[in-house]
Amino acid sequence: MSKYHEAWISQNKPSYAEIARQFDVNESTARNSIRRFEEKLKSREEAEPAVLEGMNELGFVGQPGSGWIKSQIPDKNGRTYSFHFSSKQEEETEKQKMDAIADRFTGTSPILFNPPTFIAHSRVRKAFISINDLHSGSLAWGAETGYGDWDLDTSMIRLRQWLIRLLTHVQNEGVDEIILYYNGDTLHANGQVPMTSTPGSDHVLDVDSRHFKVVDTTGENIIHTTDLAAQIAQVRLVIKRGNHDGDSYLSLLQGAKWRYFNQKNVNVEMEPNAYWAHIFGKVALFGHHGDRVKPERLIMQFLQRYRKEMADVEFVTVWTGDKHHRKLEQFPGVTWEQASNWSEPDLYGSAFGDTAMAQAVIYDELEGEVSRFTVNASQVFEKE
Repeated sequence: MSKYHEAWISQNKPSYAEIARQFDVNESTARNSIRRFEEKLKSREEAEPAVLEGMNELGFVGQPGSGWIKSQIPDKNGRTYSFHFSSKQEEETEKQKMDAIADRFTGTSPILFNPPTFIAHSRVRKAFISINDLHSGSLAWGAETGYGDWDLDTSMIRLRQWLIRLLTHVQNEGVDEIILYYNGDTLHANGQVPMTSTPGSDHVLDVDSRHFKVVDTTGENIIHTTDLAAQIAQVRLVIKRGNHDGDSYLSLLQGAKWRYFNQKNVNVEMEPNAYWAHIFGKVALFGHHGDRVKPERLIMQFLQRYRKEMADVEFVTVWTGDKHHRKLEQFPGVTWEQASNWSEPDLYGSAFGDTAMAQAVIYDELEGEVSRFTVNASQVFEKE
């Protein structure tokens, strides 16, 4: 029994303010308590008589929830029965719960694409886009470095605009698959402490914003651009570690994995090692961030690791990054290409100069590389 309700009834239902003064409480306290008790009494009127009898026997005042009613007298066959009941309020509560769950799922942003249409040609073609050294979260002041400014917003604008430009070109190539290859140092820092992930390194980094925000924003834009690519062709999404993000890259990889879980036209590769390989037809593409290993040694490692899969391969390219400038060299039977960075240099890396550049390379399964398209920092894009 509510003391406020009891006083209210015994005094022939005076105003809520009068009850509040008697108990020295706020009017809303007395009013809400009295109304809640009235609702409980009203709900009892709608309950089954057998339930009310049990409640009265136990001295229970309130709204009955779900329960069982059991018959006491056997029927002609000697059987007794039990019936489950639930109150209208309980049914409404369950409905509200289900609606709330549905709202959570329907409120999730939809994947922006449908499975691509089948391309009717006999030879497989793939577009390879290496996103090297984006250094999202880095902070650079152009007046100090002598090159472009760089911060989180600028890096995301470049990621979106360069990939859209490359994908526009790829769209006209009729490819079967687009390989988006994030080859390390996608994130500038390895955690909340602004340092690289290289063991023993004491290199303190200039960073823009908190690490949580950097990871969240970068992951969102990787998803956004992958969605766009998947409207053109199948997508193979590869996210590898670098010397700056040796552990933190995993957050981007796991986010992509669950975004595209069971999505047939996006394949997120989950190989845990730093070496990447993709072989189709007469083409072999290999990748590594490029830190702590010389090209000659890296090439020998790939040829040793995949010698059984390369019986019919004629075109071999090993892709690296890390050094923030483009370089290409021919070895016997192998092309080594060091892709350029996507970021503007910070003060520590300003010696490398203005080398930011991105490329989409088209590979044919029988002919190897057949075309490529390039964008660089000198090209002007519309402001977002």
